Amino acid sequence: METQQQQQPEERLDEEFKAVAFTPSGLAMPLRVLDVDPRPVEWLWPGTIPIGKVTVIAGDPGRGKSLITLDLAARVSTAAAWPCGTGNAHPPSRVLLISAEDDVPDTIRPRLDANGADPSRIHFLSSLEAKHFQQGFELPRDFANLEELLIAMPDVRLVVLDPLMAFISTASVTNHGMRAVVASMQALAARRRIAAIFITHLTKSPAASPLYRAMGSVGLVASARAVHVCWPEDETPGRCLFVPLKCNLAQSLKAFAYTIQPIGEPGIPVIQWEPEPVPLSLLSTSTANPIPRVEDARCAGWLSGILAEGPVPVSDLNRAAKAAGFSRNALRRAKKALGVTSAPVDKGGDWEANLPQKGDPENASL
Repeated sequence: METQQQQQPEERLDEEFKAVAFTPSGLAMPLRVLDVDPRPVEWLWPGTIPIGKVTVIAGDPGRGKSLITLDLAARVSTAAAWPCGTGNAHPPSRVLLISAEDDVPDTIRPRLDANGADPSRIHFLSSLEAKHFQQGFELPRDFANLEELLIAMPDVRLVVLDPLMAFISTASVTNHGMRAVVASMQALAARRRIAAIFITHLTKSPAASPLYRAMGSVGLVASARAVHVCWPEDETPGRCLFVPLKCNLAQSLKAFAYTIQPIGEPGIPVIQWEPEPVPLSLLSTSTANPIPRVEDARCAGWLSGILAEGPVPVSDLNRAAKAAGFSRNALRRAKKALGVTSAPVDKGGDWEANLPQKGDPENASL
């Protein structure tokens, strides 16, 4: 049963959606902004997965998209901390998984157990068994049926469609149709206070940015409020990055590194997150490759350690970087990422490099 505090946001949203004035001829009047109370964005995973919105997770097969959603489902079900130690502000809540690719007994249940999930709070919708969906679950046709399920389970906080394209009508696989599906899901997510995740594959267009390779249409990524891509790091076999391509609701964006590791016997695959996020300032500028340059990340870590004790002459720093095996370009990019400043020691003398002071806006993105 929901507490009064949990019910209030839903009640307020319902009132806003119902408070519609009409003209004498029956036309709905545009919503007056003055009548809407401002409120902050509500987050499931702070800065990464918003509540009341649609989040898209895209990637090629085998990159762990479904495993990531099961990892997130487990954390929602137990109120466990998010990757890299971010606290979970929500109580243990329910999750609705709508999957067309994996079976519960031999795939989903073992993987949830390996992630420490509370299986009593995770529900699986099979289009072949649900009484409303004899024709197979399909959007936009079944939005009303989906909302009926969510009303019956008011403490659901996460809904996952995996993969999205398995549940989209043929007529909706257009720019206009996809925007309508996303808009309808976001309206439903706002009314029910859920985070909705759409899983999709990437098309085979290696020269294009991943932002434009999400299967379906550009309307999907254009309408979603957050888009993340699961991307392999070629220089480190097995290492992947969960990179935000778009999240205009967050004050700052972070990428997260992970590997897929087998747990127990017979080796159930789970996501193993690295303990620290990856600064976006180290991302490649290539439109077709959004992952960080490994040399830059290592150089930034080395440089941060060198300057932690105080200013270092630039000439000494250049020699030390070369001796450590870092190129001048890597050092330059690492300086920019860390917000390193340089100032002359005296007239005609050497310059010194220094880390910005805490609170300096140059370091705000790290």
